[in-house]
Amino acid sequence: MRVKLTPHRLASAKHDGMMRKTTRQRQAEVKPGKPALTLVSCSSQGPDPRLVELVRILARRAARTWYAQQVISLVQLGGFEPPTS
Repeated sequence: MRVKLTPHRLASAKHDGMMRKTTRQRQAEVKPGKPALTLVSCSSQGPDPRLVELVRILARRAARTWYAQQVISLVQLGGFEPPTS
């Protein structure tokens, strides 16, 4: 069922917060004196620790994926026998 979007419903949706805000609208809402949350460090203290942690997590995930692919290809070729306990 499709709902016809009338001017009244559009205005109602805007007031109810159902409409997504554009980037420009969100930037306009930043209060003076309060910095916006950014991923770019403004200081010269080095890289943002959040980004460093993200890169660490992504690198570990990539390494695990690569290792799993290598093991699968070796098993398929018959050149690898998994260790027995």
